[in-house]
Amino acid sequence: EQIEADLGMKRQQEAIEEARAIYHWWTVEQHQELARKNEMLTKWSEARKAKDPKKEEYWNQLRQMDSDFDAKEDEMIARLMKIRRTLWT
Repeated sequence: EQIEADLGMKRQQEAIEEARAIYHWWTVEQHQELARKNEMLTKWSEARKAKDPKKEEYWNQLRQMDSDFDAKEDEMIARLMKIRRTLWT
């Protein structure tokens, strides 16, 4: 209630929540995404060795996962840059 009444406190609370969300992505979600990428890499590699016709499908999925991961990482860095000044005060 007091936070909602004070604009400065509200902004500080929002920055704290954003910092927590960014931290969670870097420490938990990023590792989960990397694990999924590694699983797909293994699946593609095994399909390639076995000359499985699905290897192209797996390769395309792997490329898409790489692209999505890079975009998410860029997003998180941008979000961090937006709140960076609030982290030091």
